[in-house]
Amino acid sequence: MAESNDLALLLHPTFLAGVAVFITMLAKSWYSWRYLSRLRVDFEDLWKETGRRTLRTDLPLNKSYQTVRYLQNRDFINRPDLAERAFCESHRLGVVVSYWLLCGSSVLFFALLLTLGYPSSSQ
Repeated sequence: MAESNDLALLLHPTFLAGVAVFITMLAKSWYSWRYLSRLRVDFEDLWKETGRRTLRTDLPLNKSYQTVRYLQNRDFINRPDLAERAFCESHRLGVVVSYWLLCGSSVLFFALLLTLGYPSSSQ
C-alpha cells in the first residue's frame, strides 16, 4: 500500500511540473553560464556594451530578460566583428529556448499548485 502511495505522489501533475521547473532551471543556468562566461573572456567589449552581465545578475528570470531580448531580437547582427556575431548566434538558441521553457514550466507549476494542490503523503 505504501508503494502505491509513493507512486501516486511521484506521478502527481504538480510534482511532475516541479521536476520540469527544476530541470529547465538547470538548463537555463547552464546555457546562460556558457554564454556569459565566454562573452566576458572572449569578447570583453561586447560584454561591457551589453551591461557587464554575469550569471549572478542573470539568474532571476526578470533580470535575465535583457540578455534574452538581446539574443532573441538579434541585436548583435549589426556588430562589425564577425566573430562576435557568430558567437552570439551560436548561443542564441540555447539561451532563448531555455529561458522561455523555464517561464512556461514555472507558470504551469503554479497553475497546477493552485488548482490541484500538492498531495500529502497521508493521502
